[in-house]
Amino acid sequence: MENDKQVQKASKYSIDKIAAKSELATRGLYELGLLKNEKHFTIIYVCQFCGRLINYSSTPCIFCGNYPKTKREVIIAQALSSESMKVDSLLAVSKAVKDGEDLEIVISNLRNLIDETLEDPKKFENYTLLFRLTDLLLGDLDLNSRIEELISKTRIFCSLCGNKIVLADKACFYCVTEKNISDKEAGKMENTLTLFQKNVVAFDNFLLFVENYLDFANDKNTMTELIFVSVYMLNYILEKNELPDIKFKKLWRELLLQSEYFGSDKSLNAAIGIDSDGKPSVSFAKNGVSREAPIEMVKLADSLLFLLKF
Repeated sequence: MENDKQVQKASKYSIDKIAAKSELATRGLYELGLLKNEKHFTIIYVCQFCGRLINYSSTPCIFCGNYPKTKREVIIAQALSSESMKVDSLLAVSKAVKDGEDLEIVISNLRNLIDETLEDPKKFENYTLLFRLTDLLLGDLDLNSRIEELISKTRIFCSLCGNKIVLADKACFYCVTEKNISDKEAGKMENTLTLFQKNVVAFDNFLLFVENYLDFANDKNTMTELIFVSVYMLNYILEKNELPDIKFKKLWRELLLQSEYFGSDKSLNAAIGIDSDGKPSVSFAKNGVSREAPIEMVKLADSLLFLLKF
């Protein structure tokens, strides 16, 4: 009976309001000495199920819809946080999840953290809130429909060829390339995405490049903050169903301009530069590039061009 009341109470709150509380549950990690004192624009996490960078740890991922359902998964979710590791480590964990690696082997001390917390939860009292949140979500009968609605916003496909839309402000990349049509014909093809969808595609493309390929930046600190702001803005768009305030767009633009030059040395042998006017230019290594490089850099450049407009 008491559990029913808790479920009813939880249903009054939107997912993002409940998720905001998860940021409180960090003292346990502090006590283990795993948290740094660095502060960023927001807190970001790696989804332990799909490897994407997300803004919340204990509620459904905006990309895969999964969320922690056990106490062990709750503890792992908190460990995969910008509060517990630097951005380089977060990106390495992102790749590890996507490659199907065992995080308890990849991340030192993670298994000890899990065991110690489960053995004496009272020692890490802030996890109590997260464990309760998981119970509430598991008892929410409307959650699955809300998850489907949420992740449908990140799954934007071409109505003609069925492939994922990867160019925010141009015709479908696959329709243009697979049909081998002329530049003139391609110019006549329409992009029917809404402004909302274009922003989702552009931010998603940028973050996918970061997660999958980024390994150097001319200004690492600025690039790090750009990643944090991008995660926040994409989550904001999807959860609020509205575009971010102009102040956030200006901040994003300023950070991108300050980043100047970044790319992938190890995977793509390609980079992108941003001049003072906000014009991106792609460069490739003279000793050759990977097969994926041209496509990935086109997607990145198109996304940056779109986002720099606003």
